[in-house]
Amino acid sequence: MPYLLMNNEDLSLKKLLEAPCRQTVTRMRDHTVVLAVQDTTSLNYTTRWMIEVYHRTLKSGCRIEERQHHTARALENCLAIDMGIAARILHLTWIGRTCPDIPCTVYFENNQWKALYCFLNKTPKSPKHVPSIREFIGWVARLGGHLGRKGDGEPGTKSRWLGLPRMDDISEMYAVFSKFAEGP
Repeated sequence: MPYLLMNNEDLSLKKLLEAPCRQTVTRMRDHTVVLAVQDTTSLNYTTRWMIEVYHRTLKSGCRIEERQHHTARALENCLAIDMGIAARILHLTWIGRTCPDIPCTVYFENNQWKALYCFLNKTPKSPKHVPSIREFIGWVARLGGHLGRKGDGEPGTKSRWLGLPRMDDISEMYAVFSKFAEGP
């Protein structure tokens, strides 16, 4: 199937920019005085690595190029979801490196960390203490293939985007079995 973004009559630069422009105008209406509108199309090179990792996550992790959309609206809807997912993965990477000691419950639910602990340690009992975000991210990365050896370094976005869907499945099953264990 041909790539449907190229030569698509329903898709133009003007149509792609309509939504962000509309959102900017809407946000400006909430303020009596707007001092400046920042054009985010020009980028600062100090954050270039983060932008590249974000686009790699969007392209390879969310597999945005593999999707076939017939209309600009369908592409916009899909991008809205995938951009949020890519941003969450990148933010998770950043927060794990800049604030490694905060509890993982700042970002994840109790059943998620308990499910992963029980799954990875092959035990039905979860600990009382809440793990740090860095420790929990390591667990997610293990699900995504990160081995965690001394020379491996910190897990990257790829092991997270591979591990997060597995974590979701594991925590769903944990929730089901926890309710079953409690009884009727």
